[in-house]
Amino acid sequence: MIKSIIQEAVVRALAATNAEEYLIRLRRNIESDIRHQIKLHGGRESFDVNTRFSLGFNGEDGFFQTIRTNIINVKSGEEIADTVKIPIHQYHMLGGLRGAFHHASIKAKLANDYYFAGGEIHTLKSVLENELKPLFGNHKVIIAVNHARKGDCAVDVELIQCSLKSLADMFSALESGLSDDAAVA
Repeated sequence: MIKSIIQEAVVRALAATNAEEYLIRLRRNIESDIRHQIKLHGGRESFDVNTRFSLGFNGEDGFFQTIRTNIINVKSGEEIADTVKIPIHQYHMLGGLRGAFHHASIKAKLANDYYFAGGEIHTLKSVLENELKPLFGNHKVIIAVNHARKGDCAVDVELIQCSLKSLADMFSALESGLSDDAAVA
C-alpha cells in the first residue's frame, strides 16, 4: 500500500514548476496521503511519518530517485518502512542532472588510492554539490561516492529539507532592525 501511495505522489508532484517544488510536493503528498489512510482505517494511535529522498546513479539502474518512507507508531515504537526506486527519464525535470551524476560515477570508477588520498573525491563531491545547489537551495546535500575496483561504482545524494534557512534570514533581519541598546538588554 505504501508503494502505491509513493508512486501516485510522484505522478502528482510532476505538476511542479521546478525541482525543489517537486521535492517538497512529493514529500508533502506522501506524508499527507499516509496520514489520511491511517485516519480512514480507524487509527487512534499517534504515528510519525517521515519521507527521505535521494538521487543516485549506477551502471545497473542508470539515473534514479529513491524514496523511503518510515511510519513509526509513537506509543509502541513499531516501524513500517518501504522504499521505492524510480528511474529518472531524460524528459523528467531532474533529467538534466543525469550528466553530472554519470560523470561522478565515471570519476569514482577511475579512482585509485592516489585519487582518494589526493583529495580528488572531495573535489568531486564539491562539483556535484555546486550542480545541485541552484536547484535545491533549501535542502542540505549529503553525497556518497562508492568506489569499487571491480564491478559497479555508484553515486548517491540524499536531499534533506532545511526549514531553518528561511528562519535564519528572518532572525538576521530582526537583529539588524534592533538598536544597540535593545541588543544589550
